[in-house]
Amino acid sequence: MKNPCLICVFYLFVLFSFFPYVELLSLGVDNQPNALILSLILFPLWFKRKINVDIMCLFMLFLSSIIVFFIFYMRTHSIYTLKSIIQYLSLFVISFVTFEGLKRFHGFPYILYALSILVWFACGTLQYYVDPLFGSSLLFRSSGVFQGGRGITSLATEPTYYGYICLFFIIIGYLNFSKKKSFNFLLLLLVFQLFFYSRSFTSFLVLMTSFVFTFFIAFVIRDKNRSKYALFMSLFALFALMAYFFSFYLSGSRFGYLIQLFLDDPFEFLLLDSSANVRFTNIFFSIYAFFKDLFLPHGYNYFGSYIDELLIDKPCFGAFFNAY
Repeated sequence: MKNPCLICVFYLFVLFSFFPYVELLSLGVDNQPNALILSLILFPLWFKRKINVDIMCLFMLFLSSIIVFFIFYMRTHSIYTLKSIIQYLSLFVISFVTFEGLKRFHGFPYILYALSILVWFACGTLQYYVDPLFGSSLLFRSSGVFQGGRGITSLATEPTYYGYICLFFIIIGYLNFSKKKSFNFLLLLLVFQLFFYSRSFTSFLVLMTSFVFTFFIAFVIRDKNRSKYALFMSLFALFALMAYFFSFYLSGSRFGYLIQLFLDDPFEFLLLDSSANVRFTNIFFSIYAFFKDLFLPHGYNYFGSYIDELLIDKPCFGAFFNAY
């Protein structure tokens, strides 16, 4: 028989995961550990002695990473290392508890998913039309609202994070509730928030890339029917035209400016936009340092020496990392 207390805790864990920036404890960080705290309560209850080899190997890798990070932290006493430890802890524990909870309780209520989206939308609407600071008291910070043509934050700390949340809800919806009659309405609501409220170019780029890969796999690789291939190309062209249209419709916003810059010259987009340059630098040097460190984790802000090393050996690469 299912334990009602465990069900309530798991649903509360899901709710905290849907609102990761709402501050219950004043900790001075953007991402709140509310879901992590509940997952640490559920984890020992669900981590059985008899467990498959894959989970055990993953758990051993997780422990090894924690040990390495604690060694680094004892040497540096850096807050970024401590943050890395918590991030790695969250990656395993939250994923494990989510998987176990969904398996034990056969998912979570659709009403919880739908109401969460409506709360995000309501807060975003009030910010957009009434008060740009609405809901900011629930967060550690709220920055970038309508600054430099950017969008709003709703219950996130930045417009980009608001866009990430919309993507997060889209993925969860497709995996769990795609057959629900009202899901299409929620999907449109999420896409509307992503484009018009958050105006996050990064989220748009992720959505566009996911769209291309999804249809390519579904229509080209799995089924080589030429009609479906033509459908895929038509949908891709339609999506590109929509992006071009939005770049003009939102020409006065940062979102529209970045789309136009990206469509005109992706290379120039990478060099001129400091936000894109920072993200590119973090992605590139995280991978670069990972291989240089013989596949050991290195945490945040530890690849500065690699930037200096690369720029000394090959100064021509300096334009790619002008944000640093």
